[in-house]
Amino acid sequence: MKNVFAEVYRIFKKAPLHISLILLMDIAGAIIWAANPYIIGACIDDLLGRKYCWLCIFIALQLLLIALRTVDKILDTRIYSRIIEEESTTYYEKIIRTDADDSKISSLLDRVDDIPNFLEINLFDFLSMAGGIIFSLIFIFSISGLFVLLLAVSVSIVVPFATYRFQKDIALNNENRKNIDEARVNIIASRKIERYKEHIRKALSLDIINSDLDAKTYLLTDLLQTVLLVIAIISTIHAGNYTSGQLFSTITYVMMLNGYVGEINESIIVVKDLQDTVSRLERNAK
Repeated sequence: MKNVFAEVYRIFKKAPLHISLILLMDIAGAIIWAANPYIIGACIDDLLGRKYCWLCIFIALQLLLIALRTVDKILDTRIYSRIIEEESTTYYEKIIRTDADDSKISSLLDRVDDIPNFLEINLFDFLSMAGGIIFSLIFIFSISGLFVLLLAVSVSIVVPFATYRFQKDIALNNENRKNIDEARVNIIASRKIERYKEHIRKALSLDIINSDLDAKTYLLTDLLQTVLLVIAIISTIHAGNYTSGQLFSTITYVMMLNGYVGEINESIIVVKDLQDTVSRLERNAK
């Protein structure tokens, strides 16, 4: 992991102010998005009483969210495109000095933007996931009580551990897929149909295996999370001290928690893939 952090930090230093600004806008947008179920629930209760304060707050925050996302999209692509261009050119200058063949060079150059993409997309996704889980748990506790909170925490812990074996196998298959991709250009250049058929067969077989592993992961995850959702609804209803808006918010936050916990599986695979990519790029550029 040390080399991954070093590479991510190296990319960050290329445009620290711009990247920090983009990240802050992303975080602000994520906070507004995470608060939406609570605000919508408050709107429901307000509107049932013919009041409009929370509706005005909701509209104002949505306009702010639209503004943040618009500015973010304008800056984001411009900043990271420059970084990716520089990274690709620099790596190309290094790799052509080695004895790597054209097929491997082509595949490796396709991987160069994985590190900037991690900083642009995945890092924010990780922060959003962590913040979403914390925010959801706090709200679930405030409405549904300690029992549902403990159940939610238990499910959030059990899911990643129960599916770790699947994640490990997917990450290993992704490494093998990269090995296959590195030979693609040479196989195409050979103009031999049987070689190309075998190449495609191997690549697609790994995709099928990963699809099956994904299915097992989601089956186990969804079953555990459905139990949590049903118990949370029943527990909130039997507590008796809830409004229509609070019940809506509780259901939404449990579903939101389930979504973020499900992303833990994907995040682990992303990190493992990035570790392999960084090692692969460093190893072949020497």
